[in-house]
Amino acid sequence: MSNENFTLAQESLRDLLKYCPATGLFSWRRTVATRAQAGEVAGTNNGAGYIKIRIKGVQYYAHRLVFLYIYGWMPEVVDHKSGVRSENWLDNLRAATDMDNARNMRRSHFDSSTGVLGVSRVASGRFDSRIQDGNTLHYLGRFDTIEEAHAAYVAKKRELHAYCTL
Repeated sequence: MSNENFTLAQESLRDLLKYCPATGLFSWRRTVATRAQAGEVAGTNNGAGYIKIRIKGVQYYAHRLVFLYIYGWMPEVVDHKSGVRSENWLDNLRAATDMDNARNMRRSHFDSSTGVLGVSRVASGRFDSRIQDGNTLHYLGRFDTIEEAHAAYVAKKRELHAYCTL
């Protein structure tokens, strides 16, 4: 049986799963497979921190299923306010754009010279702070300590980015 044309509807989802908005967990309402028994928590961590749930052979991200379950639609991008990908309680999730989601970064990129978001080390041993907003790069200054540079970054991030949770 092919599932290529399967479209999950809110009613079908609610028939299969129960969602707890306080914990963010889905559980199976009835047994649908050996590894999907009635009453058991649905989904597995995909290795990148997201919870995925298989329904009729199709893998879905749990955070997107929350929107379908509660509101009847699935956004392309869902932002976890806490920055923790497995925390799918209702108050922690919001529909977003790719840019909104990127603005909620809580950790520096893997190739950061300092490991601190918005801060880079310069040859003098001091620290530069800068932040991007759309196509505009804001230089926030050069600081003696990494903490001062990061504080400047966080202050500007809170000013510029509505989705910032730092």
